[in-house]
Amino acid sequence: MDDLARALAAIDGVMAVGLGGSRGLGIADEHSDYDFVLFRDGGDPVDAGRIGAAIKPFVDRADLQVSGNFVQAQVQGRKLEVFQNDLAVIAREIGMAQAGKFRWTVHPLLPHGDLSTRSISHLVFTEICHENNSVIRTLRAKALPFPFPLKNSLVRHFIRQSSYLMTHAGKVRKAEDVQNLIALISGFVYFVNIVIFSLNDMYPVLEKGAARLIPTLAYCPQEYTGMVRGLFQAALDGNSKSVNRIMAGVVGELKTRAGIGLGKNNALIHP
Repeated sequence: MDDLARALAAIDGVMAVGLGGSRGLGIADEHSDYDFVLFRDGGDPVDAGRIGAAIKPFVDRADLQVSGNFVQAQVQGRKLEVFQNDLAVIAREIGMAQAGKFRWTVHPLLPHGDLSTRSISHLVFTEICHENNSVIRTLRAKALPFPFPLKNSLVRHFIRQSSYLMTHAGKVRKAEDVQNLIALISGFVYFVNIVIFSLNDMYPVLEKGAARLIPTLAYCPQEYTGMVRGLFQAALDGNSKSVNRIMAGVVGELKTRAGIGLGKNNALIHP
């Protein structure tokens, strides 16, 4: 994998190469995939064909797939994926984060929306293999520590969104509406996760690794993993009272914690 990382770093336009996903987050096991992140300094995306050509010597048999700017392969029996990030975009997002601003937009792979801060998360939670001119180190110094204005904005906004979904989930009474209820619960958990990361002074992790990372954080609601499972099970059982009780308990705890984390002069404005 070190040789493969060097081959990726040698591609024209690539300023740094890192390992993201569970390996970057420090929660990988022996079965974890390798998610390589290429950082380019603005401009057009690096051609996926060039990426494929760089890693072809390392790929098992003909196990190489190229689609758009995304490359996927098998290397020594391990799944490998190559993504790209634009350093110029990350720099702009860091400036927005310091001002407490973010964008929440539709994304086909993130059914409950995408935060513009996700590119900063990729910067912060990536294990850097190679970099030119300390570009990653320089940007990380600007991105960290987690800006209080961004923390304030994310906590306020997504506790409010969680409360909205809790209200609408409380209106679901019929068994045939279980699909709608599960969708509301899924969004609720997603928004709560964003709040938990923010209260821990961390850029939110939106990918699936969040489910394993949250229980390891300094602040995490009590029995959080069991609570998440309990929400979905209660929905499948048609137990709307349990759904409402669990949601209300989580929102109440987050509001209390937010009041502490944001400080007396920045206390959360309850919706």
